Amino acid sequence: MNVPQDIPYRIILRADCKKPLHAVPEGVEVEVNEAEVTIKFPKEIIKDGISPPELIGLLWEMSRDEEGRPCDIKEVIVNVNRRSGFKGKSALRRLIGRGPLLAVTVAKGMFLDPRGHAKVFSNMVEHGLDIGIDPLNSPEDDLYERAYHIEEEIDHYKDEGRKALYVYTAPSDLEIADKVISLGAKAFRIDALTNLVCFNRLADRKVFLFLTRPFLLPRLRLNSYRALIPFGFEVIERPSASLSVKTDWIDDLIRSTDSIPMTSPDVTPRNLDYNMSNLDVVIWGDTSAYAHPGGAIAGVKALREMIDSYLRGENLLSVARRVEEVEKAVEKWGLEFR
Repeated sequence: MNVPQDIPYRIILRADCKKPLHAVPEGVEVEVNEAEVTIKFPKEIIKDGISPPELIGLLWEMSRDEEGRPCDIKEVIVNVNRRSGFKGKSALRRLIGRGPLLAVTVAKGMFLDPRGHAKVFSNMVEHGLDIGIDPLNSPEDDLYERAYHIEEEIDHYKDEGRKALYVYTAPSDLEIADKVISLGAKAFRIDALTNLVCFNRLADRKVFLFLTRPFLLPRLRLNSYRALIPFGFEVIERPSASLSVKTDWIDDLIRSTDSIPMTSPDVTPRNLDYNMSNLDVVIWGDTSAYAHPGGAIAGVKALREMIDSYLRGENLLSVARRVEEVEKAVEKWGLEFR
C-alpha cells in the first residue's frame, strides 16, 4: 500500500468505463488507457484529510459516467492517517486473550429490557462466549442502561478471572457514546452500510472499533478493504471461508495493518475448519448459535467445544460422540475439512 505522498487517493476503474466521468472535481487528474481509467486526487483537493463515509461517497460519485451508469471499481489505493484512538490487535489480545475468539450477536431477534439483555449475554459467556455483539437494531434510547448492566456482568466475570467483551452498536450521539464509555465500554460496532459516519465521532476515543459488512458496499465489493482498512479498525469482518470462498489475501491484508479478521456470522461446523487456518481470527457464530436444534446457548456451547478441540488437535467426530450439543450441530450441518 505504498502511495506517493502527493497522491493520497487513487481509484482505478475497469476498462468498460470509457465515457467522461460524472462530477469530476476541478484539479482531479483522470487518465484513460486501454486497460483502465485512473483517477488521482492531489493533496490540494482534500486539504484537511478525508473520513471513511466521505471517501465512500467520493468513490460512489466517481464510479459513474456522465450518463449516471456505474463503472466497476478495479482497485482503490489510499494514503490516510490512521485514527488517533487506534489501539491495535495486541491491546485486544491483552484484554480478551488470544484467538480464535468466539463472537455471537446477543439476543438476536429478541426485544428484551436492558437487564434481560445483559442476562442473555452472561449466560452465553458462561457457556464459552468471548465477545458479545450488539444487534444493529438495538434501541439507542436504552443504550446507557443496557451498558450499565452488561458492564456489571463483565466486572463480575473479571473478579472470577474470566474475560469477556461486549461490542455496542455505535450511537449517533457522541454524548451517549461517552457516557457508555464512562461505564467501562471498550468496543463499538461500525457497520459499513448503516452507521459508517459514526467513525468520525469515535475516531479519537481509545476504544476498539469493529467494522462489519464492508464487502457489501455497492460497486466496491472487496475493494472496500483497501479503501477502509487504513483508517484504523481493530476488527474487520470478511466473508466466511469455505471450499468455494478463499479469504487468505483478505486476512493477510487485515493482519498487515495490526487488525484482526472476523468471519461473517454464517460459520457452522461445515465451514469452521476453513476459517481456522490462522488462529488470529474472531469466529462470528450466529448461524451455529441461533439455528442450533437445542437453542442459542447450546449452539454457543457446541462452537466453543469445536474451537477448543481444534486447538487440542482432537478429532471433531470423537467430540461429537461425547458432547451432545456438538453431535446435534454435526447432524444438522455436517463436517467438511480442508
